[in-house]
This record gives sequence, C-alpha cells and structure tokens, in this order.
Amino acid sequence: MEDNNSIIIGNIIINLEECSEVLGKIYSTCCMPSRSAKMDDAFHAVQVSIKCANNIQNDASLHDKLIEDISVFGGKIGKLFATCCTDIREPLYKEIYEKLQNAHRGVWKLKGHDH
Repeated sequence: MEDNNSIIIGNIIINLEECSEVLGKIYSTCCMPSRSAKMDDAFHAVQVSIKCANNIQNDASLHDKLIEDISVFGGKIGKLFATCCTDIREPLYKEIYEKLQNAHRGVWKLKGHDH
C-alpha cells in the first residue's frame, strides 16, 4: 500500500506543479498589471499546496489541510478566470482546474475514498 500511496502523492505533486506552470503562462500573457497582486496570491496559494503535498508522505494528518489548500487555490483561480478580459486564456484556466481536480481526488484516495 505504501508504494501505491507514493505514486498517488507523486501524481498530486505533479498536478500541482503543472498548475503553477500554467498559471505562469497566464501571468506572462496578462495585459492588466493591476491583476499582478491577485496572481501573486494565486502563486503563493499553489506553492503552499505543493509544500503540503511534499510533506504528506510522512504526515497523514495533512490530508485535510491539503484539501483546504487546494480549495483556497481553486477559489483564487476562479476569481482570476471570472474577471479575465479575454477568452483566449480560457483553455489555460480549464487546464488548471482539471489538474487541480486530479490533485484533489488524489488526496481523497489517500484518505481511502475512491470511486
């Protein structure tokens, strides 16, 4: 079971890191400097999630914290997506949500809840 958990955790981390990379693409193409602080907040939130995921292998009590961290990041992305001035970046936001959902489901698998 430990090996399976390691694989799940690895996938969670990969998905969260990819969220950060995609957010970087959004950041680099944004035409509104006033949104920089909101994007910085989102970058911080995903880094908090990645840090928690990296520590989850040794501390199962972090499962609920990671679920909450993912939720916080998702909320920040939702605000950015809803207020984006162009639909050109829509696929990028959708990609973040897909990867975020993969990470979230992975945490629930670690908790023993899987469909």
